[in-house]
Amino acid sequence: GTETTFFRGQGYGHGIGMSQYGAYGAAKSGMSAEAIIAMYFPGTTLRQLPTTLVRVLITPATAAAKLSATGGWTVTTAAGATTALPAGELTASNDGGMTILMAGNGAEVHRSSGHVTVTPVDASLIAVGGRRYRGAMRLAPQGAKLTVINHVDLEQYLLSVVPPEMPASWHPQALGAQAIAARSYAMATRKLSGDFDMYRDERSQMYGG
Repeated sequence: GTETTFFRGQGYGHGIGMSQYGAYGAAKSGMSAEAIIAMYFPGTTLRQLPTTLVRVLITPATAAAKLSATGGWTVTTAAGATTALPAGELTASNDGGMTILMAGNGAEVHRSSGHVTVTPVDASLIAVGGRRYRGAMRLAPQGAKLTVINHVDLEQYLLSVVPPEMPASWHPQALGAQAIAARSYAMATRKLSGDFDMYRDERSQMYGG
């Protein structure tokens, strides 16, 4: 008689994309990153993207957020006004829709209506909740709390997305394929409305700063 055998597989994440080990093996056999992408995503076309800013939700709702950087800060308000603040730790909070920034000594150094964006003047990393991030942070009042959203260039975003997926010691063409896949997935799934484009966990892609 005829027998039927069923195979069941399981893994982590969204289940969309290429096999990292498969890409590694293909790269070792001599395939380029572009060829690996074509193998896993038939019918697709590669093209360059312009410089793209992505918005990653870091903290969904908090009473206060502490940020620090090695240099001074530029604060941009919802109205587009800019203010310079000296280096040091900042604590952000929400007071009835007003974003308040306090210095490390507890003194209030900024207050404005709506969201603010804080950017290190020396392009240094911003520490939030024990992790450091590239780019700028948008602090937005939400109800009685505050959301923290990382505004970062797509290529800088990839620097924190590719390593959790693939060890840096692997073949460069496999790493290149992973970067192409991660970049494409980010662009295909990001939200174009609302305050942020993507999450920092497996709901989008793992982004640890």
